[in-house]
Amino acid sequence: MEIPITAKAALLQALLVDGPGYGTELAERIETRTKGSVKLLQGSIYPALEKFLDEKLVESYTSEPPNGGRERVYYKLTRHGEAMASEQQEMMLSLFSRSVTNAKALAVVRAANLEAGGKRREAAAERVRAEKAAAAQRRKDRKSRKAAEAAA
Repeated sequence: MEIPITAKAALLQALLVDGPGYGTELAERIETRTKGSVKLLQGSIYPALEKFLDEKLVESYTSEPPNGGRERVYYKLTRHGEAMASEQQEMMLSLFSRSVTNAKALAVVRAANLEAGGKRREAAAERVRAEKAAAAQRRKDRKSRKAAEAAA
């Protein structure tokens, strides 16, 4: 059975849950975590990571792996990337859960994120939510002004 998850979604979650990594290492993490159900090919990993760089969801740096070997390009989530990945995680849980179970699952995810240094993630997610709310309010205000102008 085909697993309905994109390379981008899987990579964001691997970076959120397990922290920084290089391309093939991230693919191995995903394959291990999903018990082989999700296998990413290099042809999908690197284009997704490049898109994340362009979108400022990740930062890259060069380093040797902890076990030695040649230098690799590592990727880590930015604050914006952490917020997006956390939001994505919550959305996926809500999509596949019943409402009562969903609330419990979201509480567990939020607690795990906070425990794992997720205070930054939560703050970033809150900023994203606040920015969306502010943008929605600005749209609403513009509509009200246009309606008032049309009525005058």
